[in-house]
Amino acid sequence: MSRAIIVIEAGAVAAMSAGGMAAALFCLLSGSPLIVLLSPLIVVVGTAYALPHVALLGLPIYLLLSRLWRVDWWNATVLGALIGGVPTTLLLFGGMSEPAAEGELAAGAAIFGFCAACGTAAGYAFWHRLARSELWKQT
Repeated sequence: MSRAIIVIEAGAVAAMSAGGMAAALFCLLSGSPLIVLLSPLIVVVGTAYALPHVALLGLPIYLLLSRLWRVDWWNATVLGALIGGVPTTLLLFGGMSEPAAEGELAAGAAIFGFCAACGTAAGYAFWHRLARSELWKQT
C-alpha cells in the first residue's frame, strides 16, 4: 500500500475515534441513560466535526513534522490534543472584544478539555494505525 493511502486511512481512523470519544464523554458526563440511545448520532456528528481538524491541520502537520523526526505515540497524542482543543476554543472565544466573565472562562476551559480529549484519542489512533502499517516497519 502506498504512503498516501496509509496516511489518509490513518486520518480517517483518527476522525472516527474522535467521534467515538465524543460519544463516550457525553455518555459519561451526562448522567442520563437516554444519551446512550443517541450515541450513534453523536459518533457521526463528532466524526464530521473532527474531519476538518484532521484534514486541514492534522495531516499537514504530520507531513511536515514527519520529515523532522519520527512520529511517536506521545507526540501524536499531544499534537492531537492541541489540534482538537485550540481551534474550537479560538473560534468560540477568540473574537471577544471585552474580557471574558468567570462563567465564560469556565465554559471555555470545559470546551477545550472536551475537544482536547477527543483530539488525544484521535492522535493516538492516528499513530496506532501508522505503527501497524508496513510503511512504519520500513522506516
